[in-house]
Amino acid sequence: MSRRAGTNATTRICPNCRLDPANVDWIEGPAERRASPAQLGMMEEFLFQNIRRIVREEVRAALAEAVESGAMAKEESGADYLSIDEAAKIARLHHTTLRDWIKDGSLKAFRAGRVYRIRRSDLDERLTAKAADPIAIRIEDRVNAIVAKRTGRAA
Repeated sequence: MSRRAGTNATTRICPNCRLDPANVDWIEGPAERRASPAQLGMMEEFLFQNIRRIVREEVRAALAEAVESGAMAKEESGADYLSIDEAAKIARLHHTTLRDWIKDGSLKAFRAGRVYRIRRSDLDERLTAKAADPIAIRIEDRVNAIVAKRTGRAA
């Protein structure tokens, strides 16, 4: 009879399921072992139990690492692409501004069906591509042009 550690003795597992790595923590009863305890000496029993424990620990560690790396890969790939609304919130812009940038080609976007997806790196690149024009210089140039136009009329 097989039982899972920490459960009652009536819980059973089929022989085929016992081979599944997810079921490594099932405990075999002495009657189900290939060699009976009478056939094994004290040293063989000690080795059997320790090897079994080590294999269990390694399989658990490998499964945990695989699950963790799979979850991390999903997080990285999912966070890399943004919807237009998410990108607008990050950039603190209106979503139509982003759509205009996509239409004029200054912001690269990918379509997934009817929805646009924008890479975070492309958004950051577009936001830092052009330095803002100093407004004071443009205003001063405009004022000078108006003054020159008026002084030309007055003369």
